[in-house]
Amino acid sequence: MDFFGNLSSIINKAQKVLNSDAAKQVIDALSSANKGQGIDISSGLKVALQVGIETAAKNPGSTDGYLADAAVKIGLPKEVVTTFGAVQSLASNQTFNQVLNATGVSIPSTDTVVTLFNRAAENAAHKSVDIFANAITGMSIADAKNILFGADNAATTYLRTNTFTQLQGTFNPSIINSFDVAITT
Repeated sequence: MDFFGNLSSIINKAQKVLNSDAAKQVIDALSSANKGQGIDISSGLKVALQVGIETAAKNPGSTDGYLADAAVKIGLPKEVVTTFGAVQSLASNQTFNQVLNATGVSIPSTDTVVTLFNRAAENAAHKSVDIFANAITGMSIADAKNILFGADNAATTYLRTNTFTQLQGTFNPSIINSFDVAITT
């Protein structure tokens, strides 16, 4: 499952949250948005998405928030797992192992790499809230209508289009840092 597939899962969880106390915030926003002039779909949706994103980012941002939750856990593509298997097989060769030892390089297990990716995401999750908030506050009325009345994945598509580059820029340093820490320890 890719990042935005995971994001879709998070959004689904956020929708469940909206059935709790957070729903009151949405209802209040809808009621006050137009001071009795009708419901402002865009404002209500923005509040609902903001509450959902804040709540959804809070859980993954804690220890094991990604790693222990199968819905958002970041795994490795099977090609990477296959490559790791081949490299680990090479590492069992005495000559190759001597070269690794001489250079101070070790081959981490796939579990270690998965843990590093997930820890990096957990460390960066809180930073994603502002990125999503900017995308949400920048939403037009047309965007809101498309999310509400469009395809089932309209919210995910909107957020992917409007956050991907910033999320990548935010998460990549955390991922690199996690690997740097692992390599030096």
